[in-house]
Amino acid sequence: MKLSKIFSVLAAVLLAVFAIASPAGAAKTPNGNPHFVYVTPQLVGNDLQVNFKEAGVGAGASVSVSTSATFSFVLGCVNGGSNHPKAANKSAFSETGSASGVFPANAGGNVVESLTIPAPSMQDILSHLVCPPGQTTTLFSAGWSNLSITDSTNHTTIDVPGTWSVM
Repeated sequence: MKLSKIFSVLAAVLLAVFAIASPAGAAKTPNGNPHFVYVTPQLVGNDLQVNFKEAGVGAGASVSVSTSATFSFVLGCVNGGSNHPKAANKSAFSETGSASGVFPANAGGNVVESLTIPAPSMQDILSHLVCPPGQTTTLFSAGWSNLSITDSTNHTTIDVPGTWSVM
Protein backbone atom coordinates (compact mmCIF):
# COMPACT_ATOMS: atom_id res chain seq x y z
CA MET A 1 0.00 0.00 0.00
CA LYS A 2 2.89 2.34 0.62
CA LEU A 3 4.08 1.68 -2.93
CA SER A 4 0.77 2.93 -4.34
CA LYS A 5 1.11 6.14 -2.30
CA ILE A 6 4.61 6.66 -3.69
CA PHE A 7 3.29 6.21 -7.25
CA SER A 8 0.43 8.63 -6.53
CA VAL A 9 2.80 11.27 -5.21
CA LEU A 10 5.19 10.70 -8.10
CA ALA A 11 2.34 10.99 -10.60
CA ALA A 12 1.17 14.24 -8.97
CA VAL A 13 4.70 15.68 -9.12
CA LEU A 14 5.06 14.73 -12.79
CA LEU A 15 1.69 16.27 -13.62
CA ALA A 16 2.73 19.48 -11.86
CA VAL A 17 6.03 19.58 -13.79
CA PHE A 18 4.26 19.00 -17.11
CA ALA A 19 1.63 21.62 -16.26
CA ILE A 20 4.38 24.20 -15.67
CA ALA A 21 6.13 23.26 -18.93
CA SER A 22 2.88 23.06 -20.89
CA PRO A 23 1.91 25.43 -23.72
CA ALA A 24 1.60 28.38 -21.33
CA GLY A 25 5.28 28.05 -20.45
CA ALA A 26 6.34 27.16 -23.99
CA ALA A 27 4.31 29.95 -25.55
CA LYS A 28 7.02 32.52 -24.89
CA THR A 29 9.87 30.60 -26.49
CA PRO A 30 10.69 30.84 -30.19
CA ASN A 31 10.17 27.83 -32.39
CA GLY A 32 13.68 28.09 -33.81
CA ASN A 33 12.82 29.46 -37.27
CA PRO A 34 12.32 33.23 -37.09
CA HIS A 35 12.20 34.77 -40.58
CA PHE A 36 10.70 37.73 -42.41
CA VAL A 37 7.78 36.64 -44.58
CA TYR A 38 7.53 40.02 -46.30
CA VAL A 39 8.97 43.52 -46.09
CA THR A 40 6.97 46.10 -48.03
CA PRO A 41 8.29 49.65 -48.09
CA GLN A 42 6.09 52.55 -49.17
CA LEU A 43 6.38 56.30 -49.18
CA VAL A 44 4.21 58.26 -46.77
CA GLY A 45 4.96 61.81 -47.80
CA ASN A 46 8.77 61.82 -47.88
CA ASP A 47 9.06 59.27 -45.05
CA LEU A 48 9.71 55.59 -45.73
CA GLN A 49 7.18 53.31 -44.04
CA VAL A 50 8.42 49.73 -43.74
CA ASN A 51 5.60 47.20 -43.34
CA PHE A 52 6.71 43.72 -42.35
CA LYS A 53 5.66 40.29 -41.18
CA GLU A 54 8.04 38.09 -39.23
CA ALA A 55 7.04 34.51 -38.52
CA GLY A 56 8.42 31.80 -36.29
CA VAL A 57 9.27 33.93 -33.27
CA GLY A 58 7.03 32.06 -30.82
CA ALA A 59 3.62 33.01 -29.50
CA GLY A 60 3.79 35.87 -27.01
CA ALA A 61 7.51 36.50 -27.55
CA SER A 62 8.74 40.09 -27.87
CA VAL A 63 11.17 41.00 -30.62
CA SER A 64 13.31 44.08 -31.12
CA VAL A 65 13.17 45.17 -34.77
CA SER A 66 15.06 48.01 -36.42
CA THR A 67 15.24 49.27 -39.96
CA SER A 68 17.56 51.68 -41.74
CA ALA A 69 17.88 53.21 -45.19
CA THR A 70 19.87 55.86 -47.03
CA PHE A 71 18.17 59.12 -48.01
CA SER A 72 20.07 60.53 -51.02
CA PHE A 73 19.47 63.91 -52.60
CA VAL A 74 20.92 66.24 -55.23
CA LEU A 75 21.14 69.99 -54.63
CA GLY A 76 22.15 72.80 -56.95
CA CYS A 77 22.29 76.55 -57.15
CA VAL A 78 19.71 78.35 -59.28
CA ASN A 79 19.91 82.02 -60.25
CA GLY A 80 17.10 84.59 -60.39
CA GLY A 81 16.36 83.64 -64.01
CA SER A 82 15.58 80.05 -62.91
CA ASN A 83 18.75 78.82 -64.57
CA HIS A 84 21.25 76.43 -63.13
CA PRO A 85 24.40 78.32 -64.15
CA LYS A 86 27.10 75.74 -63.42
CA ALA A 87 26.92 71.95 -63.28
CA ALA A 88 29.74 72.13 -60.74
CA ASN A 89 27.25 73.73 -58.34
CA LYS A 90 25.21 70.55 -58.37
CA SER A 91 26.12 68.14 -55.56
CA ALA A 92 24.88 64.81 -54.23
CA PHE A 93 24.46 64.12 -50.52
CA SER A 94 23.10 61.33 -48.37
CA GLU A 95 22.02 60.66 -44.81
CA THR A 96 21.13 57.43 -43.05
CA GLY A 97 17.75 57.23 -41.36
CA SER A 98 16.45 54.57 -38.98
CA ALA A 99 13.54 53.49 -36.82
CA SER A 100 13.09 50.75 -34.24
CA GLY A 101 10.60 49.21 -31.86
CA VAL A 102 9.82 46.23 -29.65
CA PHE A 103 6.83 44.19 -30.78
CA PRO A 104 4.89 41.26 -29.27
CA ALA A 105 4.15 38.21 -31.38
CA ASN A 106 0.55 37.09 -31.79
CA ALA A 107 -0.77 33.65 -30.79
CA GLY A 108 0.58 32.20 -34.05
CA GLY A 109 4.12 33.40 -33.32
CA ASN A 110 3.97 36.18 -35.93
CA VAL A 111 4.74 39.89 -35.74
CA VAL A 112 2.87 42.05 -38.28
CA GLU A 113 3.90 45.68 -37.85
CA SER A 114 5.41 48.73 -39.49
CA LEU A 115 8.20 51.18 -38.75
CA THR A 116 8.55 54.63 -40.31
CA ILE A 117 11.93 56.15 -41.12
CA PRO A 118 11.54 59.93 -41.15
CA ALA A 119 13.05 61.91 -44.00
CA PRO A 120 15.34 64.79 -43.11
CA SER A 121 13.60 68.16 -42.92
CA MET A 122 13.81 70.45 -45.93
CA GLN A 123 15.82 72.89 -43.78
CA ASP A 124 18.35 70.13 -43.00
CA ILE A 125 18.55 69.08 -46.65
CA LEU A 126 19.08 72.61 -47.97
CA SER A 127 21.75 73.32 -45.33
CA HIS A 128 24.15 70.94 -47.12
CA LEU A 129 24.90 73.42 -49.92
CA VAL A 130 25.57 77.16 -49.69
CA CYS A 131 25.04 79.01 -52.94
CA PRO A 132 26.69 82.28 -53.99
CA PRO A 133 24.79 85.53 -53.46
CA GLY A 134 21.89 85.91 -55.89
CA GLN A 135 21.38 82.15 -56.22
CA THR A 136 19.02 79.84 -54.36
CA THR A 137 19.81 76.36 -53.05
CA THR A 138 17.41 74.05 -54.90
CA LEU A 139 16.55 70.38 -54.41
CA PHE A 140 16.68 68.54 -57.76
CA SER A 141 16.00 64.96 -56.67
CA ALA A 142 15.66 62.82 -53.55
CA GLY A 143 14.95 59.21 -52.67
CA TRP A 144 15.52 56.24 -50.41
CA SER A 145 17.73 53.16 -51.01
CA ASN A 146 19.85 50.58 -49.15
CA LEU A 147 16.95 49.43 -46.98
CA SER A 148 17.59 46.73 -44.38
CA ILE A 149 15.57 45.33 -41.51
CA THR A 150 16.90 43.46 -38.48
CA ASP A 151 15.36 41.43 -35.68
CA SER A 152 18.14 41.78 -33.10
CA THR A 153 16.37 39.42 -30.70
CA ASN A 154 16.70 36.50 -33.13
CA HIS A 155 19.70 37.77 -35.13
CA THR A 156 17.81 37.92 -38.43
CA THR A 157 18.60 40.58 -41.05
CA ILE A 158 17.54 41.05 -44.64
CA ASP A 159 18.42 43.68 -47.24
CA VAL A 160 15.55 44.93 -49.36
CA PRO A 161 16.49 45.88 -52.93
CA GLY A 162 15.00 48.93 -54.57
CA THR A 163 14.83 52.70 -54.60
CA TRP A 164 11.93 54.91 -53.65
CA SER A 165 11.93 58.39 -55.19
CA VAL A 166 10.25 61.14 -53.28
CA MET A 167 10.36 63.57 -56.21
